[in-house]
Amino acid sequence: METNYDVTNVRLGVSEIFYDDEHVGHTLGGATVRIGTLAAEKKVDRYGDTVVGYHDMGTTIEVVCNIAEETLAKIAKYFPTGDNTSIADRVSFGRIVGTELTARRLVLDPTDGGEPIVIYRAVPNAGETQEISYTVGDQRVWAVTFKGVPVDGRTDGDNLFRIGGAAS
Repeated sequence: METNYDVTNVRLGVSEIFYDDEHVGHTLGGATVRIGTLAAEKKVDRYGDTVVGYHDMGTTIEVVCNIAEETLAKIAKYFPTGDNTSIADRVSFGRIVGTELTARRLVLDPTDGGEPIVIYRAVPNAGETQEISYTVGDQRVWAVTFKGVPVDGRTDGDNLFRIGGAAS
């Protein structure tokens, strides 16, 4: 009997993470990638509430990681409503509502030689509430959730992210 599986295809290890072509620095706990398929249910009276089909309504991707390095520049970059351009020794929050959050390229490049994931445009912490623990004995990390957004003008089917190819 012929098989179609091979243990050399089993991957292990962490990933180097680059946001806006800059390494995010040390992380703690790795990164989690969530890929979702949004679907509309199709129903007909004959079958009541039983779904008779699904239609593609889009794809979602997000990456969740904990940044272990704490610098003002990193805080400003990963909490996009923050600003440290006017005064260098702080990150200030609170601005006019409606400002667009900046999306930049996000790359996860596995250290084991696995296939990289390239998200063409990702926004950090969009709509997220983060908790940062200031407790005795615990290492402080900055949770960051990157959410992918499509790029107009790219080829249909390749406007959100890709798996494989060059990491750059």
